[in-house]
Amino acid sequence: MQLSARKMKININVDNSIASSKLNYKFRSRYELLDHILFIVFSLLLICVAVVITNSVSKIYYKSPSWGVILFTFFLLVAGILSLYTLLTFDKLIQFKGSSQEENSKILSDLIEQHFGSRPAPSIKHLKYYRQPGFWKTGKRVVVIFNGENILMNIATFNSNNIRSPLHGIFDHIKIYTIKKEFKRLLIKY
Repeated sequence: MQLSARKMKININVDNSIASSKLNYKFRSRYELLDHILFIVFSLLLICVAVVITNSVSKIYYKSPSWGVILFTFFLLVAGILSLYTLLTFDKLIQFKGSSQEENSKILSDLIEQHFGSRPAPSIKHLKYYRQPGFWKTGKRVVVIFNGENILMNIATFNSNNIRSPLHGIFDHIKIYTIKKEFKRLLIKY
């Protein structure tokens, strides 16, 4: 099986995910587990490289700074911070209140279609949406779990090899809060 041909779809243990407020996976293969581990390794590696290069540049160019090196160091440091944020919030489910499960499902299905271009796959306890990555386009995974009137949501971005992107965690959380705000506005109309 080629690495790039694998899907980013996951099996979720819904009850354990609700209890822990984090996505709890049922890994179907060692490749899924490997992708999970690679994300953590790449994130830690990016953080370490950012810290080491920032430290080295600050010592070397302390007296006569080069703007190109300083700019590169700044971008590397920002990438390290974004990676750290993604690593710390990896698979965290953002919780918010809704109404009945049927209303929540309908509103969130509409919002996911509006934001991502197609409707999620419905289920009794959750919604899932997947967009496969392309050469120039990242993949997306949206998971919404219903727990009575509570809604738990996670969005993840994947690179072309179906490995979670260490740089997009903060943007995924901003998207969740945008959807949450629109959900609250639409819930009032129902």
